[in-house]
Amino acid sequence: MVRQSGLATSVTAWPITIFTGAMSGAPALRYYAAHEGNGRVRPVGPEFSQQGIGFVFPFGDPLRRNVSPILLAIREDGTYQRLYDKWFGAEP
Repeated sequence: MVRQSGLATSVTAWPITIFTGAMSGAPALRYYAAHEGNGRVRPVGPEFSQQGIGFVFPFGDPLRRNVSPILLAIREDGTYQRLYDKWFGAEP
């Protein structure tokens, strides 16, 4: 097994005829596939595990009251999906 640092280094280190796969976090793989690897690589199969993301604010921080409704609003109006598709590609 050859270990490479960075997804782009790993993918470009092997001629495509012998490169069969890479494992990394799903967001990194989707970003790479949608941009640098567009047309040459694609994510396949299910994610091994999905992890959500959270935002943490100190008690009493006024941003907390602003962020939650904004996140809900961008989900409901489609902005979140447009941003996701732009940066990570459409869901498979």
